[in-house]
Amino acid sequence: MTDSQEVLNYCANESCNAPIHFGQEVWKAGSELVCSGKCLVAKLGAKTVTAGKEEPEGNE
Repeated sequence: MTDSQEVLNYCANESCNAPIHFGQEVWKAGSELVCSGKCLVAKLGAKTVTAGKEEPEGNE
């Protein structure tokens, strides 16, 4: 029997790196696991912008 406190992996978001435990709901980005929606967004490199007002690439 697997213990629910058993650490199976760590969050793939480098700034988080939280332990991922057996049975925990996680998100998958490619073959990597992230612990939350916030970490998924960060891992994918997404950011919040205002439609029509985002800066061209390199002018951030």
